[in-house]
Amino acid sequence: GIPVSVGIGKTKTLAKVANHLAKKQVQYHGVLALETQEKYQEALRQTPVGNIWGVGHNLARKFKRNGIHTALQLSKAPDIWVRRNTNVIALRTVRELRGEPCMSLKFFPPPKKSIASTRSFSRPLTELEDLKEAVASYANRAARKLRNGNMVSGAVLVFLKTNQHRPDQSQYMNSLTIELPAYTCDTSRLITIAHQALERIYRPGFLYKKAGVMLLDLRPAETAPQVLFAKEDTQRQRKLMATIDTMNDKLGKETIRFAAEGTTRSWRMKRKLVSPAYTTRWQDLKKVKVAAKLVSPGDDQGNGIAVGDNLDR
Repeated sequence: GIPVSVGIGKTKTLAKVANHLAKKQVQYHGVLALETQEKYQEALRQTPVGNIWGVGHNLARKFKRNGIHTALQLSKAPDIWVRRNTNVIALRTVRELRGEPCMSLKFFPPPKKSIASTRSFSRPLTELEDLKEAVASYANRAARKLRNGNMVSGAVLVFLKTNQHRPDQSQYMNSLTIELPAYTCDTSRLITIAHQALERIYRPGFLYKKAGVMLLDLRPAETAPQVLFAKEDTQRQRKLMATIDTMNDKLGKETIRFAAEGTTRSWRMKRKLVSPAYTTRWQDLKKVKVAAKLVSPGDDQGNGIAVGDNLDR
């Protein structure tokens, strides 16, 4: 029941054009392959220049001022004119519209260089203990992402800042990076290092609005450098982290969490305008009021007694 559209072309840009038409026009039934010259020309003729992948509003206005209104017209524009009036990226788009591949396909996303977890507080924080709870929660969230990617981290950055939009208040912002003695994905160890960094940059007397944790120097777990005499993640620690992740996957994100994250966590970000989870939470399902009508057997006139008006279904 989920609508799906498929577009096929000689280049990435042409495939995007085909996909757009397959999605919008019912005669294609969700699938369009530009395998013939006729289909290719017709698809470009039907595509406004502003709907081409990679052509923004400003660039589309410039093309229209010069009499280029469709993708077909753009594909016929001279290279010299395109290069002089736009940029090399637009020139690649034009060549792709002609069927010349200029953008390579990326089958695997590049490995992450860092993982960050940051949030604003629902109220200004002044006490170090409250800030420690927040930083521990952010470190836990970042460590979970780290393990999901089967990676380990070699450094932890913690930052702290006041509300820059309140010039009437005293302002302070600072950050600190601590290198780890050995690469790890153990949440407890990352929380310990994050707390050490927080204690060194914390200054009393300020109203803190935001904090964050970044995991740096990421490496694949299998190829991470080993450090002589450094304490590495033991088999027991890895099994513990895997067990916690598995239980949280099955029972809910925060079914099991570290005590350092606190229990009440009144500093948590306000989320009053979050969209309802219509497909994953029973309490968020839409309620529709309907009227039920009970018809007596043998009543040829169709008369009956309406019962249960405005039932929630």
